Amino acid sequence: MIMKKSLLLLITLVLISCSSSEKFKTSAYDSLAPSHKTIAILPIDLVGKSYPAEMSEEQFDRLLAKESNEIQTTLYNLIARETGREKSDIKIRLKSITTTNSTLENAGITQKNIADITEADLKSILDVDVVLRTRIFTNVFLTDTREDLTSEILTTAETIVKNSILTKALSFEKAQADVKCELVDLDKATPVWVYDKKRTISLRDKNSEIMKKLCSDVSKNMPYREITRRG
Repeated sequence: MIMKKSLLLLITLVLISCSSSEKFKTSAYDSLAPSHKTIAILPIDLVGKSYPAEMSEEQFDRLLAKESNEIQTTLYNLIARETGREKSDIKIRLKSITTTNSTLENAGITQKNIADITEADLKSILDVDVVLRTRIFTNVFLTDTREDLTSEILTTAETIVKNSILTKALSFEKAQADVKCELVDLDKATPVWVYDKKRTISLRDKNSEIMKKLCSDVSKNMPYREITRRG
């Protein structure tokens, strides 16, 4: 009886694992995904934040760029760990984010304007078939949590404790983050996979833990697990 229950549990977990990425696929996935060989993870579009009078726009932009880079790197690392040759692994090449960001920056594209760049422009700049666009809406800076506050002050001399953004991060225990990701075919400018979830984050957690919580579910639900390549 115990063995039967264990086997049933194992089958259930496998079925859940196999179907997780299916629910986020669009109707275009089956026709477009087989031709996808390489993916680029783009800088993160961060919305919902505002900066106080005592912070300059330049300081604000630097914090956004820092947060984008940390989330982008975490996403890349988690997705990379899911790639491989096993049946349940992700089977698509990842373009280095260093190369991706350097190529984009040479074309005048940064975290600040990434949301405005069309698929046609990305296709002419990046040597990839598909891109992962990520948009995160939250009203707090994820890099300014309690555990990270000291190092943030030490590394950003212009930021002061009275800064209202930091005060906000210290005043609340939890915050909401709306995470939306799209895998977009650059040739057709068409999404093949759309992930959209609201996540609750604890502001007591270290920055690395918050990033992992936001990104781990994305990587676990990524498609390209079982696919026959074309071309």
